[in-house]
Amino acid sequence: MKIVNSSIPPCARCPPEIIYHIFEILRTLYQPSLFSCILVNHQWNAIGTNVLWNSPKFTHMRSLDKFIKIIENSPSSSNFQQQSTVYHPYATYIRTLDLTYLTEHDRNNSSLSSHLLRLLPLIHIENLHTLNLSFVKGITNNYLTKLLSPFFNNVRTLNLAGGSRSDTCLSSIIPNCSRIQNLSLAWNTSLSDASINKIATICGDRLRTLDLTNCEKVSDRSMYSISQYCLKLRELRVSYCRGVSEEGVKAVIEACEGLKLLDLVGCLGVDKCFLLKCNEEFGLTRRELKVIWRRVTDGNTSWADEN
Repeated sequence: MKIVNSSIPPCARCPPEIIYHIFEILRTLYQPSLFSCILVNHQWNAIGTNVLWNSPKFTHMRSLDKFIKIIENSPSSSNFQQQSTVYHPYATYIRTLDLTYLTEHDRNNSSLSSHLLRLLPLIHIENLHTLNLSFVKGITNNYLTKLLSPFFNNVRTLNLAGGSRSDTCLSSIIPNCSRIQNLSLAWNTSLSDASINKIATICGDRLRTLDLTNCEKVSDRSMYSISQYCLKLRELRVSYCRGVSEEGVKAVIEACEGLKLLDLVGCLGVDKCFLLKCNEEFGLTRRELKVIWRRVTDGNTSWADEN
């Protein structure tokens, strides 16, 4: 029979790994509950604070500004030993920056660029792995290329969807994204094959997911670049890229043997019969490659299929 020391409170008996997992769920479902948990004891405070600052959520500009000021007013790491009170190195906890929870008004606010410029130098850049700027138009291309992109060196996941990004912007950013594994450029209608080719040549050997949904100017030239350089790609989305034809799709399917998802919704140059032939020739079902295809004409779906 196992005897449990009754002097140890139940909250202290739970392994730290389980507490961390529970706190991550709390942060996702209802973040205010996590605020209460970090006040229970020292162990919960240490774990909960790490989880809370790992991926902070900002719902309005005021919360972002307050967040930045807390870090700005925190003691420097050189003064750790001089602090008489418990101090958390908040800047070292940050792994993800996601600005998509901001209101639409705040996402389009031009002052957002200056806020991010204040924040990024304070973060331990080697720890920042995810940056989500999807439909954040307040951060201009000029700020992104000249002032912010130098902080992207260790980012693994970068979402620039719907930010009106240009070829010039991408050509300046990509050389600073040496470790990118997951990249979304969806809904940037001005991007051309030149940008995709540069991304493929610089980041191709590390790239695992690439989202080019509704990049209208993307054509088979991009598909050929992907098939040549992005051999470890797992997911590719080229929905509504109407310049993509069956030849480009075949090149990618043949070269990227580890591909698990290929989204071709709205690609008018791709026919169902062609996909069936590819299945026979390359064994897509055996490779567990899921192809999403839907032909859209004048806003109407003629049919939909997934394999």
